[in-house]
Amino acid sequence: MAEAPAGPDRGGHLEQKILQVLRDAGSPVKTSWLVTECQVPKKELNQVLYRMKKELKISLAAPATWCFGGGGSEGEVSAGLAQPSQAVSPQPDAAAIAENPGSQLSKRREEEIYRFLEDNGSQRALIIAQALGMRTAKDINPDLYKMKDKHLLDFDKKSKAWTIYRPVEAGNMTEEEAGLALPQTLCVALDK
Repeated sequence: MAEAPAGPDRGGHLEQKILQVLRDAGSPVKTSWLVTECQVPKKELNQVLYRMKKELKISLAAPATWCFGGGGSEGEVSAGLAQPSQAVSPQPDAAAIAENPGSQLSKRREEEIYRFLEDNGSQRALIIAQALGMRTAKDINPDLYKMKDKHLLDFDKKSKAWTIYRPVEAGNMTEEEAGLALPQTLCVALDK
């Protein structure tokens, strides 16, 4: 039997899921990320997004980038992230996913990037972005650099590939790696 078009029940559920994803992210979210999180076709998602925009529940922060509020008098939504919506009961592990309100890198996205690199080894930013449902490397680069600053990822400038950060331990290095890791003067001093 063919699936019925999005009725009020499914549209309402999707609306709540969108609000939950926006709240969990803590900052504006790309449409592609919403498609991944809500697991619905982009066309259906866009219909609900633009209806919610018209109702001033959400707004466009940039092209294809959505955030809470629309400048209206909707108390629960325009209050933003300070007060969670009472229409959606928060999941126990969804509390405080964003590092801080200005950070777009959520714990969930951080885990997805880390898991992808763990499973697939070193990869370029474009491959990582596409694997996570984004179109360009520009979409994922800020997240990758934030993870690099946290010493979760490492970037090889020569191959332009991202990999999981692994601290270098002197006992587990080859001679070639030791020469690259230690300054030349220190290597000479160790030989004496």
